[in-house]
Amino acid sequence: MAKPREEIESLKAGWLADPCWDLCETEGFEEYREELRKYQEEYYLALSYERELEEESEKREAENLGFHGLYKLIIEYGTMAERQQDAIRALINGDNAGALMALRGD
Repeated sequence: MAKPREEIESLKAGWLADPCWDLCETEGFEEYREELRKYQEEYYLALSYERELEEESEKREAENLGFHGLYKLIIEYGTMAERQQDAIRALINGDNAGALMALRGD
């Protein structure tokens, strides 16, 4: 039996929020398998294209920064990772304000 279009679009939206299963294999939507397969393939193709663009951009940026600039970025990312770990520890201890302060670097 045909499903309402809203139900199919809702399924797609749910899958986009958490694409951890094969969309085209969703039980109860066998009639729409081809449409769902194409939708899933287009999503992964777009994701792959975005990744390629990002990598290309990062490569150009790295070439422009040179060694000193890259070293500075690595240090900044290390500091950010430490702040995030401190924030996670604070959240585990129920300290929401402390987590926010840690993220801000206060």
